[in-house]
Order: sequence, then structure tokens, then C-alpha cells
Amino acid sequence: MENNTNNFLNSLDNFSEYDLAPAKAQNVTSSQRAAAVGRLLIVLLLAIVFVAAGMYVFIQVMELMEYESFEISPGMADTSPRNNRPYAHGNFEEMMGGTFTFDVPISGEHEDRIMMNRARIANMQRINQDVIGWISIYDPSGQAIIDYPIVQGTCNNFYLNHTIERRRSGLGSIFLDYRAIADPMTPQQNFVVYGHNISSIGRKFHRLLSYFDSQRFFNEHPTVTIYTEFGFFEYTVYSVYIAHYRSGHHQVRFSSPQDYLAFMRNKQTVSRWRRDGITLDYSSRMLSLITCSMGPSWERVHVSAVMTNFVLLDRPATPDADVLMAN
Repeated sequence: MENNTNNFLNSLDNFSEYDLAPAKAQNVTSSQRAAAVGRLLIVLLLAIVFVAAGMYVFIQVMELMEYESFEISPGMADTSPRNNRPYAHGNFEEMMGGTFTFDVPISGEHEDRIMMNRARIANMQRINQDVIGWISIYDPSGQAIIDYPIVQGTCNNFYLNHTIERRRSGLGSIFLDYRAIADPMTPQQNFVVYGHNISSIGRKFHRLLSYFDSQRFFNEHPTVTIYTEFGFFEYTVYSVYIAHYRSGHHQVRFSSPQDYLAFMRNKQTVSRWRRDGITLDYSSRMLSLITCSMGPSWERVHVSAVMTNFVLLDRPATPDADVLMAN
């Protein structure tokens, strides 16, 4: 032990001031320095992309919340049942043939929906005169899973990337083909309505994909309702399929009744699922809902329906009357 201590003390005699100096830094080559700068730039770029993507999603969600937050205000529309009593025609074929002589009052639930949506349409028309109606699809519990105003422009490009307030936005709007007549009762017309598939937040026409993906959903959600200021129009979904956007399946007008009927029946033939009890003829009123699929950019999901019931109101909404609030 004593020898070890002596050896240690003797080693201190050879200890110099240079032994206390900091170690020399290793030489960094220019390639190493460039690599470090490159890694730093990549990290900064990823951070910028992450922040920008977050801001984009936030803005889109806020726009969508604003888009869906319009409330019915007093003085927007006359929805008094005593002044605007809606009726349902009991038989579509007889009514179209002019032989139906009396009307059947509709249920209270339908009347509430008609009055509420009539007021919503009048409210939206104060913001934009291009609003021509409202589209709703309800689940079996009565909850709306698609519930939006419908606009119609002078072309099919504007509302593809503009909101109801005519503000530019990737959300776009739900819009009727500009070639269509905005009256659902127009004979031999394909009432084509477009909307984006906002898959990131499950909004707009995203739920239409469920008609294609699930036969159960197809069976349990048969009804699409179009409301206008003149009444409401109920359609039964009878076809769903995917087609190329240039396939011509969004045709609106037809050269003959035969072409119109063949067009409707072809949709029934190519449908992934089939609904029994659907009869198509020259007097049928057709609705087509179109959105993007989750596949290639050229794919479009087509949900086709035929009118099976409608309600006509005595007169259009007037903006100076009171609103019957409906929950």
C-alpha cells in the first residue's frame, strides 16, 4: 500500500500545466458540417409542414362549423300552418294524370321538417340568392346524417370551391348541376346534385360512400329528401355504383322518353346492391347524388334515387312573416 502511494506521489512530479489544458476539438470536415446543416433544415421543414397542415385543418373545420351554424331567425319565412298547410298527394300516378281530386294531410313530423327547412332556405337566400333548396338524409332514429343547403350556379366549377357565402374554400358547396331546372317535378330530367367527399372530418357527401360499402347501410337509409320553398320531395335510393367521371352518368337532359327510361334502368342494372319494389317508367322523377370515391381521382360514387312521395305548399315563403321554430 505504501509503495502504491509513493508511486502516485512520484507521478505528480511529472504533471505539467499542459495536462490541465482542455482537449483539442476534433477537426470537422466540410461534408460533416453540410450534413448537420441538412439535417437541421429537414427538421425545420417538417416542423413548418406540420404547423401548416394543422392550420389548414383548423381553418377548414372552422369554415365547416360556420357553414353549418346558421340559425333560423324571426322574420325569415312564413311557416304558420294555418297559412301554409302542406298536403301530400295520395297517389303520384293519378295526380300526374289529372284524375286525383283530393289531398291527404301529412304527418306532424313531416310538417315540422317542411316548415323548418322552408325557413332555413329563406334564411340562406338572404345570404345568397343561388340557394334553391335543402337536402337531408336521416338515419333510422331520425337524426340527419346529411343536411345541407343546395345552390345552383351558372357553371359547375364555381361552387366546387366556394361556400354558400361565395368565399373561396376547398370545402365547396352542395350544388345542383347548372344544366338542370331547379324544380324537382320537371319531367324526364336527372336532378344531379354534387358534393365533396370530406373524408378527413366525415362531412359533406362523405356518407354517400357507405351506400356502396355496406348493403346494410343501403337497406337502412333508403330515403333522400329534397326541400324547396314550394314543398318537399322524397326519393327512394335504388342504385349505387362507381363510374369514371367522364362516363356520362351525370347526364341531365334526354332526347326522348325512351332514352330517359333506358338511362334509369341502366343505373339499376349496374348497381352494386338492389332494392326490391322499385318500378321505373317515363313519369319517374330521378335524383342523382355524386361525389368522389376514396380510390383513383377519376372515380365517382353515384347514388341514384327515384321520387316516391312529394308535398306541395300553397304558396312560397315570404321573408316578412314569423317563423315557427322546430326542433
